[in-house]
Amino acid sequence: MVAQLDRRSLKQKAKEAQRLIQQRARNGENVSDYLARMEKAGRHFDRGEVGRGEAILDGVLADLRSESGRLPDGGLSSGPATSEWSIPERVRIRGYDRPGDHKMELGVSADGTLLFFNNSNEKPARTDVFYATRVGADDTLFEFRGPIGNANKPDVLDATPAHDRTGTLSFVSTRVRPPALHWGTFVHGELQNVTLVPLSLPRPHYALGMEFGPDKNLVVFTFRSWRKNRLMEIAIAAWNGKRYVLLDDWREIMAAVNTDDPEYAPELSSDLLELWFTRLTPGGPPVIYSATRPSIKQPFTNVTRHPTITGLVEAPTLTGDDNTMYYHCRDMSTGTWEVCITHRR
Repeated sequence: MVAQLDRRSLKQKAKEAQRLIQQRARNGENVSDYLARMEKAGRHFDRGEVGRGEAILDGVLADLRSESGRLPDGGLSSGPATSEWSIPERVRIRGYDRPGDHKMELGVSADGTLLFFNNSNEKPARTDVFYATRVGADDTLFEFRGPIGNANKPDVLDATPAHDRTGTLSFVSTRVRPPALHWGTFVHGELQNVTLVPLSLPRPHYALGMEFGPDKNLVVFTFRSWRKNRLMEIAIAAWNGKRYVLLDDWREIMAAVNTDDPEYAPELSSDLLELWFTRLTPGGPPVIYSATRPSIKQPFTNVTRHPTITGLVEAPTLTGDDNTMYYHCRDMSTGTWEVCITHRR
């Protein structure tokens, strides 16, 4: 009897999802991403993986029932009218804007004039770090300038560039094992004095995607285990005069942020009171969240989803005034990771 009820519930969910997809299609929306996820759920059901299929189906329904939906056109959304964040827009990098020219893991200079990114990190692509310069005052238009000099090595992955107020650029590279963070000074398209970031971590852990606080004394990064592929957490470390070391209470500081699901690609506000990050839940898309705290001596709490960013999205990065956010967003029509932007009003 219970099994019959479960099957009936699944059929009702699938029926409602199909009705809502048809409704959005009639309204002129691109529904290809919803359909792709429904097919993925169906494959799980066919293999008897009911839990995984239902998790995907529930995610589709949650997005279809929401006011704005996920709008699978690259993370653009109508968004709540009362949000403090604007409706996202697509950013163009002139000279690097053909289908398949992936732009991922963004970094931005404090003044917003430099945009850093890597191309696809999917094998067999050679993953390198690149940069572009803003065209005038238009923060949705950049000019591609090419690979960053002295930052890329043949046959390895170089990725996740981040830039701070002093001109330091960090990135992760697989030129050493496990992958390690490197940094140097960015000058006229090149990195000078490239060295390993002095960061002490317990074995077998390593760091990805480091982001600096405003004075570089504090950093946040993705904390990974060499032995547990799914483990990804947000960690925080401080400079002790010679190297970065994990804060003694970093797990308490991040207790509301880190879950059993992967959390990664962190970004700190300039006052250190706001944290942005990406969370990946089983069967669902990656989602950009924020967490806040009343003072730097307290843990982050109040974890909430970004109010206007939807779609397949990852890796938020902020300009120095904390009012402009760039992130990478999937264009479902081409399969290309693009750049999107939203502004704090």
